Amino acid sequence: MIPHLCSSRGIHENVLINTLFSHLGRIRIDPEILLYSNFPPAEPDVSNLKSLCLYGNRRIRFTSESFSPNSKAYVQEAGKVLNRLESWFAHCCYGGFAEDDQAILCCVRQAWGAAMSHYCDQSFSTKTMVNECCEMEESEKYDCFQKQAPNPYYQPLSGYVAPQIPSDMSFIWDTENC
Repeated sequence: MIPHLCSSRGIHENVLINTLFSHLGRIRIDPEILLYSNFPPAEPDVSNLKSLCLYGNRRIRFTSESFSPNSKAYVQEAGKVLNRLESWFAHCCYGGFAEDDQAILCCVRQAWGAAMSHYCDQSFSTKTMVNECCEMEESEKYDCFQKQAPNPYYQPLSGYVAPQIPSDMSFIWDTENC
């Protein structure tokens, strides 16, 4: 178990870095590390917007080599959601879509909602382990994810620089729905 790694601010960074990186510098995914330290991501709000945009390249990303062949499907899907969401956040924060903090916040909130809905849809369609939040009604679902978020302020991982992950352009920001 790894709950002892969690603190009120997030993960004890040295333990996480040592756990994630092998002598070759590749990430080794332990499903509990992934689930307890990064997933689900917090709902964007005024209190975390600055960190969310500023430190995107210093939060964990997952490449295809990050997962062993024995990794459970729900762990791989959670990693894909985090990658997708970080890509969408980057588009909202720096892609020229939004011009001020209020617009950026609207964009990242929509991205977060779309990513979490997609995660739930994937969980049900592949019959993987379903997060309890996915089984709730829409409004309760997002509150549930928010309560479970281990890093609500999107704090960076000290000394970590995210690998390049292909950009995901499937998110379309609805400027009329802010």
